[in-house]
Amino acid sequence: MSAFTFTISPAIHERSISLEKLWAQNEGKRITVGIAIVAKALSLTDSFKSKLLFLQRAANEDAYPNVYELPGGNWEKSDETILHTVAREALEETGSEVTAICTEFDGFEYMTVKPGRANSLTSNNNSDASGEPPEPTLNAEEHQVYVWVEEGDDLEKFPMSDINGMRTVVQNALMQTTSAIYS
Repeated sequence: MSAFTFTISPAIHERSISLEKLWAQNEGKRITVGIAIVAKALSLTDSFKSKLLFLQRAANEDAYPNVYELPGGNWEKSDETILHTVAREALEETGSEVTAICTEFDGFEYMTVKPGRANSLTSNNNSDASGEPPEPTLNAEEHQVYVWVEEGDDLEKFPMSDINGMRTVVQNALMQTTSAIYS
């Protein structure tokens, strides 16, 4: 039994299946998650806007050092479902406890030594009392910098891997998270 507790949107209830079933549906592929950690922050006009957590990989990483990405990673045998993978990876990489998994946005398939399928899911994270998004606690072995971005920000200033479609995934996450979480 998992120690994680979070709510699941009806829109993604179908993802609450055992990893064995998910593995059977994706035979021969490595299953990973990309997580859009979204916080609601107070704007200058006293309205709320969504911000997306974006991480810069550590300089010592073998693959894609110093590029920006969404938090995420591979499922592990201890994960009950892919949704539990989201909660575990969010906690490991950012110190953030997932309170809700709200929607799924377009992922991608990529080739490495082992082919993979990235499932992209959105979790919710509230702002602190100041109205600012919370400060994540990064795993220094994996990431060195974080930034909260919002729709309309210039993503070109953040180097990303174009090989695996990360820029497209981030743009999809930014477009979908506002309506899915705060509408």
